[in-house]
Amino acid sequence: MAICFNMFVIKDDLKKIFSEYEKTISVKYYKCGAFENNEKSTVKSMLNYKNLGISINGTNNDNKYLVMKANNTCKFNEIASADKKVKYYIDDIRNKKTFTIDLQGIFEDKLVKTTVSTIYDNDNELFKIFKEICNKYCVTYNNNNLIGLSAKKIANKYQLI
Repeated sequence: MAICFNMFVIKDDLKKIFSEYEKTISVKYYKCGAFENNEKSTVKSMLNYKNLGISINGTNNDNKYLVMKANNTCKFNEIASADKKVKYYIDDIRNKKTFTIDLQGIFEDKLVKTTVSTIYDNDNELFKIFKEICNKYCVTYNNNNLIGLSAKKIANKYQLI
């Protein structure tokens, strides 16, 4: 059974969360999605990510990353399309004990929720640690979502979606 949670966070919140997370456990991040070749787009630290806390186009699923232990190898799903071209997919199906995070944030007059999810239930140490850290820097908000402490201060200026 998959587990997920949503949080409304801005750059300040995410910097605190990722700073503590990356000090606690050694991880790496891979851009999720379909690719024409099998080269992986890796981010070693989200603290250096230029769009942290920004929603690129105002919708979820446009900025999703797979989170895994730094010493693990990321595996692709290779799928042939109808025209017989192979596409390489990065997701959590073949990558055990990982989770995905769809990083969002401010977009125009909206604050778009960040979604964190795993398909690996209660046996996922990476996910558990990340959620514990998020709970330190966020509070419960409207229908069991989380909101970052910094985002909460400015939430009345934005439509939360």
